[in-house]
Parts: sequence; C-alpha cells; structure tokens
Amino acid sequence: MYLTTLDFAVIGVYFSGLLALGLGFSKWQTSENSYFLGNRRLPWFVVGLSMMATIISTLTYLSLPGELIKHGVGYFFVVFGILASVPFITRVIIPALMRLPVTSVYEYFERRYGLSLRTLGAVVFIFMRLTWMGLVIYTTAFAVSRMTGWDAWSVILVIGLITTFYTTVGGMPAVVWTDFAQGLLLLGGAVFIPFYVAFRTQSGLGDWWNAFSQAGRTEVPIFSLDLTVRLSVIGIMINDFLWNVCTHGADQIAAQRYLSTSSAKAAKRSVWVFAVAVVFLFILLALGVNSLMQATQWNLVEMIFRLNHLFLAPLGALFLAGIFLRRVGVAAAWLGFVAGVAASFLISFSKEIFHMEEGISFMWILAGSLAASLSVSYLSGFLFKPPSKEQLDSLTLTSKRRSPRSIS
Repeated sequence: MYLTTLDFAVIGVYFSGLLALGLGFSKWQTSENSYFLGNRRLPWFVVGLSMMATIISTLTYLSLPGELIKHGVGYFFVVFGILASVPFITRVIIPALMRLPVTSVYEYFERRYGLSLRTLGAVVFIFMRLTWMGLVIYTTAFAVSRMTGWDAWSVILVIGLITTFYTTVGGMPAVVWTDFAQGLLLLGGAVFIPFYVAFRTQSGLGDWWNAFSQAGRTEVPIFSLDLTVRLSVIGIMINDFLWNVCTHGADQIAAQRYLSTSSAKAAKRSVWVFAVAVVFLFILLALGVNSLMQATQWNLVEMIFRLNHLFLAPLGALFLAGIFLRRVGVAAAWLGFVAGVAASFLISFSKEIFHMEEGISFMWILAGSLAASLSVSYLSGFLFKPPSKEQLDSLTLTSKRRSPRSIS
C-alpha cells in the first residue's frame, strides 16, 4: 500500500504546522523560565495529553499490535498498572516534586546529593532519551519507507531536522503544544481504526474475541513464581506500576511538564488526563489488532524494555531515596544506582549471561532493579556519612514546605 497525493499533502500541512508553532512560540522566549517551563502557565489538560503522546509515541502504535498478535492479550493488563499508579503519583510524587525549589529533577539530585549525581542523572537521561528517540524515529521511518518506497535514511534525516528545529526555537511551550496536537491525532486514529475494521470486515467485538481465543491468544496466567514465564497478569501490572512511578518521578520528560503547570492541583489533573488517555488508547490498538492477525512477527516490546529501560529504575530510585530516605547521602546513592544497573543487566540479559534456556521475563527488570537500588541505598546509608542539613532542608518528603523559586 502506497500513499496518494492527498496523503502527501496532509503530511506537508502537518509538518508546516509544526514549524509554524515552533516559530510562533519563539517570540515568547524572553527568559529561562519561559523557555524551559512556559512561565509555569501551561494548561493541565494540554500537559496531560502531550505527555501521553510523548511517552506512547509511534513505538506503542507499531509494537503493541505485534505483541498482541504473537503473544496474546497479556500485555493489555498494563492498563491496570497505569490506573493503580495514579494515586501514588498524585499523592506522593507530585506534591514532593512541586514543593521542591528546583526546575529539573537533576537540579534536585545536585541539591540533595551533590554535583556528581546531578551529572550522572543528566548523562543517563540523555543516554536513555537518545536510545528512545532512536527507536521512535527508526520505527516511524520504517513505516513511512514501506508505504512510500523512500529511503529510510532520508526519512530519518527529514524527521530529525524538523523536530529538532521547532523544539529548539520554541522551547517547552512548543514541545507541549505540538505533542498535544500529536496526541489528538493518535487518539483520532485509535478511534477510527476499530470502526473502520468493523465496517470493512462486517465483524464486531465478539468475532474478534473468538478469533483470538481460537488462536490461543486469550490464555494468560494470573501469576507465576517462575521468573522465566514471559507474562502474567500480576507481573505486568507490577511492572507498569513501577514504570510509571519511576518515569513520573525521575524522568525529565514527565517532571518538566509537571513543573510547567501552575500548581500541584493542575499537575495532578494532568496525570489523570495522561492515564485516561493512555488507557483509552490501549483499549482501542487492542480492538483493531484482529485485522493484523496475519501481519509481521516483528516485536518491539521486549527490545524497548530490555534496552531502553536498563537505567530507568536506578534513576527513579535516586529520586525516591532522596525524598523518603533521609540517611542516604551521595555515597549510598551512588552504590544504590550501581546495584540497580547491575540488576537491570543481569535480569535483562539473564539468558545470555547465565546460559538459560529461557531468560527471566522482561516484566521483572524494573521490579528487580528498583528493589536492588533502594535496598543498597538504604543499607549503605548506615555505613557512610549522612547528608548535611542543607541537603535535607526542603528536599525530603518530611521537610517544611517551601515555594519553588523562580529562575527568570
């Protein structure tokens, strides 16, 4: 299937709109506060939907159908992990984040632990985002090149140049508003696909479920003590709960969006928008997947978890240890981070490292890594010098509230 002239016209208008938004917002960039945080005035609904578009992206659009086709409906239960994480994020993460006198998670790492861990956090974040962006742009270029016959490298170059331009000149407002527009497109496509498939195939939910059931794609274990079992309902819920907690607490992509809202209340609302939008999207990539039962066996889900999420839990542990564990200083935090990364690698590549017939499932990477990081950080806190008063004042969950300072 190849694109028509109308398709190319729509793509041209879309990219032109992105460039126009970036140039338009560039005129408002008069200070660091406006460039990085949008003067803390970005609407909570826009922030929430933009976060959904950023975190979900084309990776989910292209990887989730393949996951459900090849391995069944087990991965769908991540929606319950998402919903379960919202109360913790809104009642613990958001209040702690919004009360901090910082403008980024990594500034918090410096104030709480020291410059070395700020540098570590920033470097790891950049590494994670480069890996993630590589996957996003690759999957997009792969899909476009298959539909157009264009060279994938040319598509990657065009996408990279346009997105880099409008985000650089427009700052955080341009990023949020363009992601908001992309979120609307993602949801629109997700709504359209099931209805279109139902119309073209003259089938419905019952027919799709029967097809999945007959193919053996509806049997999912509730839980298993065998860590090599690929997916279980409880396991994937735990995995996604921890993924959301670590991402929303220590990933600058999420944290910066919360800091750009006007208050903790607005930030909490944006979390709910994010959660509802993601769940809605998952329910709709699930309804349409029956039409792809004979499609490619290519699967990106495991690749994303086993490569891009190696450092997510250790990074999240730095933030969680910072706000919860008052005895954890720079040395203990470093040891906890190293232990978490080691656990991530051992679990992610258990099959290759330990020559196992079946490696440990990817859904235990975050749980094992986070447990290792926090345990080692906590225990090491009793062996090394504790943090100073300045490193604890207003920077832990039990500190007295202090309004965030302006960086204008």
